[in-house]
Amino acid sequence: MAEDNSSTLRSESVSELEPRYSQPSSIDQNQSAEAVYQLLLAHHDYRMSEQLHTYLTPVLVGIGVIGNLLAIIILRRGSLRKSSVCFYLAVYGVFNILNLAVVNGTSWLCYILQKPCISTLTDWSCGLWTFIMHLIVYGGIWIVVAMSIDRFVYLCLPSRSLSLCTVFSAKIIVVFILVGLVVISVHTMWTYELQPQGCYIPYHQKDLHTLIWPWISATCFSYLPLALLFIFNVCISISLCLKKDRCNQVTRGNGGQEQHNYIALAVSVLFFSLTMPATIINLIDIHFPIQWLSVELLAQIELTKSITDILTLTNIAGLLFVLLIFSKAFRHELYQTLKGLNLQRESKNYELSEVSKEKDKKDRKHVDYEICNTDVSTNV
Repeated sequence: MAEDNSSTLRSESVSELEPRYSQPSSIDQNQSAEAVYQLLLAHHDYRMSEQLHTYLTPVLVGIGVIGNLLAIIILRRGSLRKSSVCFYLAVYGVFNILNLAVVNGTSWLCYILQKPCISTLTDWSCGLWTFIMHLIVYGGIWIVVAMSIDRFVYLCLPSRSLSLCTVFSAKIIVVFILVGLVVISVHTMWTYELQPQGCYIPYHQKDLHTLIWPWISATCFSYLPLALLFIFNVCISISLCLKKDRCNQVTRGNGGQEQHNYIALAVSVLFFSLTMPATIINLIDIHFPIQWLSVELLAQIELTKSITDILTLTNIAGLLFVLLIFSKAFRHELYQTLKGLNLQRESKNYELSEVSKEKDKKDRKHVDYEICNTDVSTNV
């Protein structure tokens, strides 16, 4: 379907986990598609999807950027910085900020200002921007997977947890994740091209590289990490339920880090629960037979996609609230940080008050001295 500027901007969704191809179309098909789009604009469900994107996206972006930034600051303070889970969460917060500000923020601004998005400006910006989006959007999910594997090793392989579940090992794993994302995503630099419908992979039936490699990247970006999250979430939940005594014995000597198991599980389960609907509706949108589509069904699909996008944004923006709910150590460190800021203010005020008191005393002594001198002079 040929789309105008606004529809092209709305189609660039962060939940897009499948390769898209621009099918060749004739002028008559483009004209009929434009008529279908005009009917969509008059449909109630489609207008509601536009309103959700217009009003809820900036709210979630603003809350998410501030919340993730505060979470990163607290996670890198005190005893929390010594935990591998907190390091993963801090890196995850960085990816969330980039996702909210760079991907969703710029897309929303282009949509509101009715400007073309970056991927539709030139041919080189199409491939480059898609490459950057892949690194930002899909980096967070692999960080969560790495954190889940870390907790699985910590619970089920306690003899190796002292050497594997460390901040140093977490830093090495993050570097490997970034390198892997670059290797898997680099094909977008030459496979995605600027088409009349937007930034897509051009359709070449005999080009095996173009047909196969995007599906490999989609598997690495979406299907494999989501499957791993589901498996490790089940394993961690079973371990926490059946091996509670063993977990307590292992974690007594590690500074009471057993609560990090629960916060890692909470973040992982929330990520899987709020991201999976966007993946499902995206698969339906791509593989649904075109001959079965109607204007009403298209409008309902667009509304569902908007709702699932909001769920994905809620997951990205809600890291701070998850930490506040499930992590006692995070709440304590946040309280100590805020308390330290208040103490500094009180000390400054106390110093200022003491300086003012001393100055008043000096002024009074000087005034008394002058009065005494004037009295002596008059008596003489």
